[in-house]
Amino acid sequence: MSLKTSRILNPGLKIGRWNIQGLKGKSNDKTADKLFLKEVRKYHIVILTETLTVEGEDIQIADYYTYNLHRPKHVKTWKGSGGIAVAIRNSIRKYIKILPPKSKDYIWLQLENHAFSLEKDSFICAAYIFLHRNLHTQSN
Repeated sequence: MSLKTSRILNPGLKIGRWNIQGLKGKSNDKTADKLFLKEVRKYHIVILTETLTVEGEDIQIADYYTYNLHRPKHVKTWKGSGGIAVAIRNSIRKYIKILPPKSKDYIWLQLENHAFSLEKDSFICAAYIFLHRNLHTQSN
């Protein structure tokens, strides 16, 4: 498992990001996996990219509020393509605003300054950059 951490905003606030490469397969569900849940619970905010979920497959993690952005299902497969989910521990949820999405490629979070000992509100962008075609085959 490779969850990357950030402690830029507040020494006590732990943020992790993980390219999960699909949360649910035909025969497994990472959100029910004990090792996955143990890793997630180390963080206050977890950003999951490449969830490969579709509408109706919202991610649920106990003790976390989750917000999901799905991309359309790929025509040649049974699963979604790309996708982002943000899991926010319930204990801090009221101090974090999820801004209305303008794209399926990113989620903006606004952290209230007073709750995290910051001078100003801070923003976090959870992004998934989806390449529509191979960059090596494009001519400039």
